[in-house]
Amino acid sequence: PPPHLHAMAHKGIWQLQRLRLYYCDKHGCSRGVRAWISKRLSDFQQEHPQFEVEAVLRKGRAPFIEGHYLKGRVHRDGQTRPWTVDLSNKEEKEVEEYVELLKNSKGTKARSWNRRQETSTPSIQGTWFPGMDLSPPSSSSSSSSSS
Repeated sequence: PPPHLHAMAHKGIWQLQRLRLYYCDKHGCSRGVRAWISKRLSDFQQEHPQFEVEAVLRKGRAPFIEGHYLKGRVHRDGQTRPWTVDLSNKEEKEVEEYVELLKNSKGTKARSWNRRQETSTPSIQGTWFPGMDLSPPSSSSSSSSSS
């Protein structure tokens, strides 16, 4: 596959299904979103036909972007909701960065991989601790050769 597909798809399946930009046509905090919509929305839709991109007008409300993913984002209460990012007072370049972030994400929360490993069956060799000497014992050749 082309190199730009690796972050957007998981096992060949596109994770982002729909991208919605909510904005106000008069409010000042939507200025960057309106600029991005007028300059980049149609090109972005043509570049990415695999998911739906939609601009939704909401008068008098703060702008935000919503990413709907195949698996969804499960919150603490067990509900599946879209991933939302506030775009209030963001410049056009920042809006582009957030659109790319949602486009290149899988939709699930990031996992922490640095947890301490625990086991119910301890090692018979003992527990490792920092500063432990793991080098093999040096064998001195004290055998004398007889002639």
